[in-house]
Amino acid sequence: MTHTMSAPAPSETLSNEATSVLPEWLTLALVLWVAGMLIVRSRVLLDKGKVDNAAHAWVAGSLAVVALRDRFVQQHLLEPLGLSLGDIRVVTHSVVLVCAALLAILGFLWHSGRLPSKRFPYALLALVVVLSLALWFISKPARDAGIAVEELESWRTGLYMTIYSLPTPIAEIPAALTALIMLRERTLPTRFLFGVLVIAAIAGSWLDHLTRLVNGWLLAFGHHNWFTAIRAESNDAFFLPIIAMLLLLAVPSVVTSVRVRRGTDPDSLAVLRLRNLWKALTDEVPDYRLLGSFRMAHPVDLHHRMRIEIEDTFGKLCRFIPYDCPWPETPAGRAALIRQALASHARGDLPLSQAQIPEWMTDEDQVDLVADAWNDPRIDDSNPLNYPPKEPETNRAAS
Repeated sequence: MTHTMSAPAPSETLSNEATSVLPEWLTLALVLWVAGMLIVRSRVLLDKGKVDNAAHAWVAGSLAVVALRDRFVQQHLLEPLGLSLGDIRVVTHSVVLVCAALLAILGFLWHSGRLPSKRFPYALLALVVVLSLALWFISKPARDAGIAVEELESWRTGLYMTIYSLPTPIAEIPAALTALIMLRERTLPTRFLFGVLVIAAIAGSWLDHLTRLVNGWLLAFGHHNWFTAIRAESNDAFFLPIIAMLLLLAVPSVVTSVRVRRGTDPDSLAVLRLRNLWKALTDEVPDYRLLGSFRMAHPVDLHHRMRIEIEDTFGKLCRFIPYDCPWPETPAGRAALIRQALASHARGDLPLSQAQIPEWMTDEDQVDLVADAWNDPRIDDSNPLNYPPKEPETNRAAS
């Protein structure tokens, strides 16, 4: 990756392609917005889970791409290390492939709450490594000559742009399907708006990547026209603005989390009361979780949604409790039995009976009491039907 002092100066095309065309003031403003929202959201979000961690990792990776495309970073931080501008561009594209892998993970987690398999991230990592090495070797003649791969106008141009541009649109398909489902449901205005913003962002991303792919193959066959001219002048015009627009989706979750954390209204207090029970249930049975519950804009909506999801997940988990097993009368005993049902479901055990939802599960006051007991560390999970544990004989005698 190192180059001697006699390395050729980068061509004008390479400089334009490897460096962002956004004005410095706009780049700085957007980076501050994205980084600030990332930090705030990671600190205040209430129901942060795997999907949120994946989203935060993707945003962080995207900021790394922005930094690699910044002229100041290139000239004052990376080139002194011996990297040519051509090298920096390939490294940038490799980080974009990492971001595509993170988008795929994010999309699956958002769509179904889980990945296709435990090996999925490792398979994606291996694929990223292979594709990055391919980019490195395909671009070698261009890097040695100090020109952009587009200037080779050969099969290398088309293949390079295909490997670089195609993974991101493919990775965004699960998220696009989920967003379309949200548009079709139209259950809440906030969810509909959420879906609209996601579709708009993905459409912009597809426009950016797919036009680059088409441009690469046109140049590979030596075709120059209005399309190739426009594409050459719009490099990186969509990347950071798309990320900034996507971060608008984080605003409702931040606002809701702050309201719940600081609120004293009944709905905020109810959300805090139900939160741990709800999260445990919907994490294990994500099919019954309305996607992005904490992304709703108001605690009233969130409270209503959480109660529905708790009852729905209860209905499925009841199948993992023997039909002749009576529900305990105490909230703590009920909470312990629910924990056992969750454990049975997590192990992949076969259902023990048909779903028989007890009457107490439809009583909000009773569910609230179970939620209170859920946070009680004194629950004996091994003996739910006889909770609380019996006092030692010596203690009872002393009393």
